[in-house]
Amino acid sequence: MNIFVIPSWYGPKPTDLAGLFVREQSKLMASHFPDCNFGISYFGQSNATMLLPINKPKAIITSILKPTNHFCAVPKKISNNLIEYHSPQYSWHRNFKHGNIDAKIKACISNLKAFENTFGKTDVIHAHVAFPGGYIAAAIKKALHVPFVLTEHMLPFPLKGLLDANGQVPERCRYSPESADRIFAVSHAVQVAMQASAPKKAISVLPNFVDTKFFLPANQKQPLEPFTFVSLTALEESKGVLEMIEAMAAFRGQAVQLKIAGSGQCEFKCRELIKTLNLSSQVHLLGTLDRASCRTELQKAHAFLLPSHLESFGVS
Repeated sequence: MNIFVIPSWYGPKPTDLAGLFVREQSKLMASHFPDCNFGISYFGQSNATMLLPINKPKAIITSILKPTNHFCAVPKKISNNLIEYHSPQYSWHRNFKHGNIDAKIKACISNLKAFENTFGKTDVIHAHVAFPGGYIAAAIKKALHVPFVLTEHMLPFPLKGLLDANGQVPERCRYSPESADRIFAVSHAVQVAMQASAPKKAISVLPNFVDTKFFLPANQKQPLEPFTFVSLTALEESKGVLEMIEAMAAFRGQAVQLKIAGSGQCEFKCRELIKTLNLSSQVHLLGTLDRASCRTELQKAHAFLLPSHLESFGVS
């Protein structure tokens, strides 16, 4: 079987946090099913260098008239039966030409054809998140008659930034659920949120996985002091990091510490809050860590904190 994966979030480097679930899931599937072939389509998603701000219309018009690479797919081999195909395209605000969605569709078709040149006809497309990945998969299904499965990770569904001017679910987010041959949600909460937008579709819950062969408990117990909390999260207000730091004030001067691994837009606010609360010796910002370092920090901690206001599937 040949499976072509179209993620909505995916970084160009293996260490990128964006789309990490997709990359690890694909690697796991490829190792467990060596007789199947997997291709991952990278079309520039989650790449800041490919994002054109709306206040630079000349750059946007130029990118429309002169595509970045004429949709030439560049393969990057991960294993014998798993290959990434790179054909990055520019992005801009989705309210103008759906954020360059037509070019992204062409790029994914180019990537798919490169995949098929290596492995043969695609049996199914697996799209992650309704827009843009699911939208692209639906367009390819219409053009090339390839069935597709949609796995939804968004919560709320859709995200606030994807709603139209009236706060309603736009057609671009309804298109893929309505066109999908099968829909999976990563949690019951996502299933309920999606059902309102696709009431006639059956939506099954299929949780994200945890690699329990890699994320193992420590071989020995940690000393009781200092008691260590750890949180692996993006430094965004919606992730509850500011409230988590504020809560640490209750332990000021005690043998308790909090380690936060991650980066994000409110890093400066976090650092200022730590100083204001006089918690510099107890709250530590570790920055972005690789998977091995994440495992080490989890093993050395006594408790894991997940303070997010809302999560589609609460794993770190």
